[in-house]
Amino acid sequence: MKRLLIAVLCSLAFAAYGEAPKTEGKSFFRWTDKEGKVHYGDRLPPEQSQIGGTKYDPSGLNKQVIEGAKTPEQLEAEAKLKRFRAEQERLLAEQSDHDQALLRSFRSEEEVRMALQGNLNTLNTQLKLIQANLQRQQEKLAPLQQQADGLQKSGKPLPKEMAKNLEAVQRQVASYQEQIGKNEAEKVVLTERSERDVARLRVLKTLSSNGRSVTEAAKGSAIDLVAGAVRCSDKESCDKGWNAAREYAKKLTAEPLTIDTDRLLRTAEPTSDNDLAVIVARIPGQNGDTLFLDLRCGRTSVGQALCAGDRSREIRQGFRKALAETAGLTAQ
Repeated sequence: MKRLLIAVLCSLAFAAYGEAPKTEGKSFFRWTDKEGKVHYGDRLPPEQSQIGGTKYDPSGLNKQVIEGAKTPEQLEAEAKLKRFRAEQERLLAEQSDHDQALLRSFRSEEEVRMALQGNLNTLNTQLKLIQANLQRQQEKLAPLQQQADGLQKSGKPLPKEMAKNLEAVQRQVASYQEQIGKNEAEKVVLTERSERDVARLRVLKTLSSNGRSVTEAAKGSAIDLVAGAVRCSDKESCDKGWNAAREYAKKLTAEPLTIDTDRLLRTAEPTSDNDLAVIVARIPGQNGDTLFLDLRCGRTSVGQALCAGDRSREIRQGFRKALAETAGLTAQ
């Protein structure tokens, strides 16, 4: 009875826009021509291939949208969107792998600091050994260098064996000095990495999925979706643009960013279908990077309507404006 009622209502709806089709148990098509007139038939006319239409099953209850031919602009936008999102997903997966490894390795911030101290102790032990070797070589070098300087002042040539020994000791001194520089640089890298791990672990420990919506990437016109892409041509302008992108993302939410790296920014998942999440990815290219802002909304009709609505367009427009004003970058 319910299906019959729906079928009757569908027939009335078709009649409101044009003559109801007589399908006799067959599928039928509905399309609107270039003049805006609605038509029905058992097939789409060839000239309609540029516009598209809708295919209905015999009951008129189920439909399949048939898209028209795409313009070169649409095809280009779709190719860009596919490339941007593939790199975005790669960065997200990479971050997820790092997060899981971090959680498996450390139960607390103190464990991260203890691991750092252990690594620093090892490097300090190595450093003492290198410094001792350096001192011995410098003690060997001093008299050799003094003899060589004396011979040069008197205008006498250096014996081949002396020159050979002098060169060998100088190379060894330079090698130990280089090792000391690398040792100190490694300490800085380990310390900075540890600080990032502590900060990330703190975020992961406080991050909770309770009350958060399950989201999916915004759908719709690829031309609209790639409007959140801004290109930069050199490292200085890209770094400046990335800082501007970070500040813009922070302004969109009252909560801290859940991901904040040199390649990926992400706001927290929304708490309802009336909110959205923002992702910004820094995507490398042959002629510079692309800073791509993407949106994720709830997997509901309300959520997807939000991602396709005015608020989402305003966010993309605001992103382009912020990067243009702060970093002098323009949209692709």
